[in-house]
Amino acid sequence: MAMEDSFGEEDLANVAIGNTSHRFSHPIKIEQASDSIDGVDSISSLPEDILHRILSLVPTNIAIRTSVLSKRWRHVWSKSPYLYFDQLRISPESINETLNNYSATNITSFHLVTSLLNNRIHFVDSWIGFAISHGTVNLTLEFCDSRVGRYKFPDFFYNNSSVQQLLIIINSGPAVDLIPSCNVSWTSLKYLSLSSCRLSDETFPKILSGCPVLESLRLQNYGSVKFLDLSELRLLRRLDLDCCSSVREPTKIVAPHIHYLRLRAQCTLLDVSSLIEANVDSSVNYLLPSISYHETEPLKLAIVQAMLDKLQNVDKLTLGVEFLRVMSPLFHSFNP
Repeated sequence: MAMEDSFGEEDLANVAIGNTSHRFSHPIKIEQASDSIDGVDSISSLPEDILHRILSLVPTNIAIRTSVLSKRWRHVWSKSPYLYFDQLRISPESINETLNNYSATNITSFHLVTSLLNNRIHFVDSWIGFAISHGTVNLTLEFCDSRVGRYKFPDFFYNNSSVQQLLIIINSGPAVDLIPSCNVSWTSLKYLSLSSCRLSDETFPKILSGCPVLESLRLQNYGSVKFLDLSELRLLRRLDLDCCSSVREPTKIVAPHIHYLRLRAQCTLLDVSSLIEANVDSSVNYLLPSISYHETEPLKLAIVQAMLDKLQNVDKLTLGVEFLRVMSPLFHSFNP
């Protein structure tokens, strides 16, 4: 049994859910290309797909500036399958103009950081529509200043066959609804990560039923979801739950097909029969929030033991400090 508090490598969920905007917090100065050998511009001579990879490392409005470097660079940005827009730094009109001049047929990655200030919701709808119409594979939607407004995804958002990875990140309050009024059809979706979205027990099963090939699910601050039945998701192998909600009722989990579980939430495990690896941090603020410091240690121990019963067959189990502290009476009982 491993007693570390984290794994050696950060998984995709942890990397993807982070705020990537800090990479572009400092202005980037584009200068005339001077990296040459015997008068030959070695960078410009690279294959176009390599140049697209290079441009994917900066926001799209910065990538556009490379068009002044030479004739070779003039239209490179417009064919890049990687688009990143930080609408907090550029105007909606600038984004619209960029999309009007975009010439690639398919998009590999579309990352949008946006705000709901100043009635910009209709812009967000059109940008998402553009991403979907161009067959985006990896779609990241990051909402800021959402306390000012509330956003409900349009119906067309819930029907596409191209998106394989979807991340929705809310940075300023749960003012974005993921509550579809239509059927959901995300037939290619393999990785779904939702942070602070407004979900419900009534409609979240509709979302899951529309993801037949889902392999990894991450929910952060998922609020009112109290029953998570993942039994129909036969390809689901990874589940990551992180919720610091003050709601007392634990979420009941039925996930018979998962192999990996990362838990930072108040949950009751009903079925995790295929579990191979688990990372559980059962601090008082997560797994044990309904137990006050004045309640008896035996009660706490009973809850921890119930959790361990569901995890007894895993090959690798990583436990948090609080979990181990509550378990300490068990250790003492073996060494009177």
